[in-house]
Amino acid sequence: GTWYGNTTPVNQQGMRGTMVPSLTLKDGNIGTFDCVLKQKGSLGNGTTVEFTVNHSAPCHWEFDGSNLYLRIDVYNAVITVPKNKVKFTCKDPKGLKALNSSKDEFIELVKNEYFDPNMIPDEAYWQNVSVIGNTLTFYEDGVKYTFKKEAASSGKSSSKKSTKKRR
Repeated sequence: GTWYGNTTPVNQQGMRGTMVPSLTLKDGNIGTFDCVLKQKGSLGNGTTVEFTVNHSAPCHWEFDGSNLYLRIDVYNAVITVPKNKVKFTCKDPKGLKALNSSKDEFIELVKNEYFDPNMIPDEAYWQNVSVIGNTLTFYEDGVKYTFKKEAASSGKSSSKKSTKKRR
C-alpha cells in the first residue's frame, strides 16, 4: 500500500513551503519513494509564484519482520512540475501575461536547477517498524516517525477499514 509521511517545512532559495514524503510498497519487493514539494515565494516587484514539484523514484524493499530496508533508485527518478500547479501573481497585467506565457521555461528551470534531487536519500533503514490501524511507526537514526495510510478510493484520509493486505 501507500503510506504518507508528515508534512515538513522547506525553505529553499528564498522560497517557503512544505514537503510530504510517501512510500508505496508492492508485491515482489518493489515500490516507489515519492515526495511532493509545494513552494511559494517572491520574484520581486510585487510578483509571487507558487508551484508544486513531484519527485518519484523506484525502490526495492526488504522487511525482516521488524526492520525495513529501502534502496531508492534516485538515478531513475522522475521529476515533474504540473503546469496547472504553477501560479504567478503580479500587479502588472502585461507582466502577468508574460510570466504565464513563459511557464514552460519556468518549469524546466525548476526541474533542472531549483529542485535538489539530493533531498531524497538513496537508501533508508527503518527500525522497529509496526503497523497499528492506518499508522506505520518506525525509527530512523533513533528518531521516531509515523506515516499514515490513506484510502485508495478517495486519496483522502478515511476511517474505513481496508480489506487489502498491508505491505
